[in-house]
Amino acid sequence: TSPEQFEEIYGEFGYDEAASRDENSLSYVYQLDENIRILMLDTCQYKDGYAKVGGAIMTETYDWIEEQLEDAWNNDMYVIPVAHHNLLDESEVYVADCTIEHSRQLIDILDGWEISLFLSGHLHVQHMMEEEGFTYPIREIVTGSLTTPRCHYGILTYQDNENYDYQAKQ
Repeated sequence: TSPEQFEEIYGEFGYDEAASRDENSLSYVYQLDENIRILMLDTCQYKDGYAKVGGAIMTETYDWIEEQLEDAWNNDMYVIPVAHHNLLDESEVYVADCTIEHSRQLIDILDGWEISLFLSGHLHVQHMMEEEGFTYPIREIVTGSLTTPRCHYGILTYQDNENYDYQAKQ
């Protein structure tokens, strides 16, 4: 899809109700409830107006991400970042075009704001991975696709003490 088509298609699914939108990408913030913000990151790279397979975050978008995380921090909100492409090298087979280019920059930003949970897709499998070596270990949950047989999905339950429970289902 083109960026314009994306905005139209997903308008009724949170995009039109965004608390903030990045002017350089399709990234936006959705206020889930009084304590949780969902940071929806546009990791698509576009060529000739359409998305390529590989993912990256535009350089200008990093400033917007920092602003959103600072605002959430100042308002005592928990942020859950979500992207289509993976933050960590989730697959030994499919590394190229699955992991966000220069993902270390995003990991460093998330670590600096004490964010340890990241949701993604792209691989069409249920998978969870934790990368240590940071102040706050990053745990990425990759969710499956409902179009891929056995139709895996996950249930993420957020608790008031900033812990969460994740159950993979099929």
